[in-house]
Amino acid sequence: MVLRRPTKAIILLLILVPLLFASCGGGSGESAGSTRETADATPPPTAEPAYTVPEGRYLGNIWPYNTRNEPIFPRYWNQLTAENGGKWEFIEPERDHMVLDDLDRAYAYADEHGFEIRHHTFVWGNQQPEWIVDLPPDEQLAELTQLMTTIADRYPSIDYIDVVNEPLHSPPPYKEALGGDGETGWDWVITAFEMAREYFPDASLNINDYSILPRDDQTTNYIEIIELLQERNLIDGVGIQGHFIERADVEVMSANLDRIAATGLPIYVTELDVDIENDLVQAHQFRDLFRMFWENPSVEGITLWGYVQGKIWRTNAWLLSATGQQRLALDWLVSYMNGDPIELPGLESVARHGDNNSIKVEAEDFDSVEGIDGCGSFICYVDGGDQAVYERVAFLPSYRYLTVRYGKGNDGPNAIHVRLGSPDAPDAAVVDLHNTGGWNTFADTKVDWPETDGMQDIYLVFDGGEGVGNIDYLLFSNE
Repeated sequence: MVLRRPTKAIILLLILVPLLFASCGGGSGESAGSTRETADATPPPTAEPAYTVPEGRYLGNIWPYNTRNEPIFPRYWNQLTAENGGKWEFIEPERDHMVLDDLDRAYAYADEHGFEIRHHTFVWGNQQPEWIVDLPPDEQLAELTQLMTTIADRYPSIDYIDVVNEPLHSPPPYKEALGGDGETGWDWVITAFEMAREYFPDASLNINDYSILPRDDQTTNYIEIIELLQERNLIDGVGIQGHFIERADVEVMSANLDRIAATGLPIYVTELDVDIENDLVQAHQFRDLFRMFWENPSVEGITLWGYVQGKIWRTNAWLLSATGQQRLALDWLVSYMNGDPIELPGLESVARHGDNNSIKVEAEDFDSVEGIDGCGSFICYVDGGDQAVYERVAFLPSYRYLTVRYGKGNDGPNAIHVRLGSPDAPDAAVVDLHNTGGWNTFADTKVDWPETDGMQDIYLVFDGGEGVGNIDYLLFSNE
């Protein structure tokens, strides 16, 4: 398969939610069970825990960047990770000028409440200071050493450390300073852990990466690195990011989670979020993902990546409104942790509705897929023979055109066969996909759409060889 995985930095840019700033929740679409504001859902203004986390495990969340106080935090969480405060770009934006105020507040809050804290992160190819890139390797290594020793001296009680973040997807610009690929193929990762073991002998040293569980090959590659570190007694736990897995196959992920558990190391879900606008759909997906993780005995902790509307990276992943109202997924979580999970309504009534002019179907909002990944705000790894299904789309006869937004970095030829009701139905439309200049360079193509009325299931059947395209959305419209 041709690798078309965009870098995480590009994913963040494409979904227009920079990590440096919080986004506002909500969205433009309307559907059954959509985001609600109900007065009776407001929790009491107290930090009294809503449930008890079993001893030896944690359920945590981020300490949002530049936060001064978070009085409601202890109601739901007993572990924290500084959202941006522990990233090198924020700690040392100018060389030899450390800015630790945000990290100080996070550690002080954790100490005050007796919470475990996770340091995120040291070695990573994103959100590192710009000045590190052009330094010679010996100076790069000296600067990384200075960073680690500064953190070690200032925060001696660190519980967990994401020593290397995203080794499979985002190696650091100073990789060669750590030994490069070397004989093992991952010498630079091994060196980073050797340094961390020296400076943080009492902390749990972890690796961390995203999009590991949805794909068998990613799990295999991750285990390869883990086992190299295990052979050298350098790793204490495995981090699994929870971004961009809302639509992944839970059975596939559960099987790959068991493969990682077979290493014998504890697993920590480090950055879980479920970015879905519809309350009911989000609650179903959150329930399925959370239970998969929490009920695996090797998972010793889960950290969500935000929970308050307007203070969260992915727009629709919030669980608590800005005015303190619990979303349905949080209602379920509280009931589940208390041992009596509420039964969620079925999804039969949830449909996709537009307006008199158009309806947009976001490609990543699929109901099922074959051979495809969700990459944030689009689908990727799309090859000939793959399929995607979008159920309960409400069409109006006035929709006479179909526009597909996509990115493609090869010449194909490739096409999307759009069918209604079945993957074997006649084509309602065929959309040819041409090179847009890059997998992350998106363009629109527009074709005629036949008169269609009422609720329909859309099947996308992709044609051609490898590298059909990264699909952003489908827009059915009257102009």
